[in-house]
Amino acid sequence: METTTSASLGLVNVLGLGPDVVRVIVFTNQFLCGVISFLGVIANVINTLVYYKQGLDEPVSISLLALSLSDLVGVVTSLWVAVCWNPLVYYADLPFVPADVEYLTGSLPHLVFTRITGWITAFVAVERCLCVALPFDVKSILTPSKVKVILACVFVVVAGAHVPSFCTSGLAWVYVAGLNRTVVALVTAANKDQINSVTYSANLVSPFGSFLVVLLATAVTAYQLTRASERRLKSISGQRVTLRDRKTVKMVVTLSVIFILSYLPTNVLHVFYCSIAGRAELLSRYTDLISLTFSFIKPLEAFNASIGILLYWRMSSRFKATVTSLFATSK
Repeated sequence: METTTSASLGLVNVLGLGPDVVRVIVFTNQFLCGVISFLGVIANVINTLVYYKQGLDEPVSISLLALSLSDLVGVVTSLWVAVCWNPLVYYADLPFVPADVEYLTGSLPHLVFTRITGWITAFVAVERCLCVALPFDVKSILTPSKVKVILACVFVVVAGAHVPSFCTSGLAWVYVAGLNRTVVALVTAANKDQINSVTYSANLVSPFGSFLVVLLATAVTAYQLTRASERRLKSISGQRVTLRDRKTVKMVVTLSVIFILSYLPTNVLHVFYCSIAGRAELLSRYTDLISLTFSFIKPLEAFNASIGILLYWRMSSRFKATVTSLFATSK
């Protein structure tokens, strides 16, 4: 393996950014992202306990449990990134390079689980879309066992696409001339660029794919809701079931809209960056702007992963009752 380090001489010197830009980046990645992620950890622990307690006999409960687990790991890794970005840690005299350790144990796992969150959100949006479009057939199309298999495949396939990134990087004791001592730093394989080039396209398409699926499924669901037939509300029993389904659909639509708004800047930035990646003069001109805007990605991702509990509480009486009974039992 070849030795590389990313923060041996300090953030400003390595990235070549102005001090004002660095202050904003540190604030967004350390304080803002840290606070949101900390609250997100608490929220997703509650979400996970609630949906596990509700059982795994309904597709939507299974999906929201999987989403809560993915979001939980996402905000835990995001919180760890925020800790490593703390100037007290970043510039401390530690036996390891915080940015290198954070990259392998925080940023990479966080990236994986944000991708997983995206595809689970896409699946939930499609499932609710089918619930509105094919209300009498959806239960036979998506049984609980099928949903479990699909979600398991999401975890395995998305995580598997990022395996090369972990296989070509590692941590080892390395002598850093700038520090004049040996520390634990990031080391990469000599063929890292060749291996990563193979998986780059797949990893780039993944977030765009999930984003487009969520966008289309949400649009179709919203359209179907506005054209819902009044005949489905005629009988008392039919009205009760339909109203419950519609309430769940509206909750998922709201969740999807938040996902779209949270990840729209990310996708726009990736398109912009890829369009100028091969032009050195443009990259140097927009380095500060790109770094500054990218610094808001993790806080937005953490917000998307943390806000769900408020929607569930406000729009699901079953969720509210389960939370109440959960804390009543704990007392």
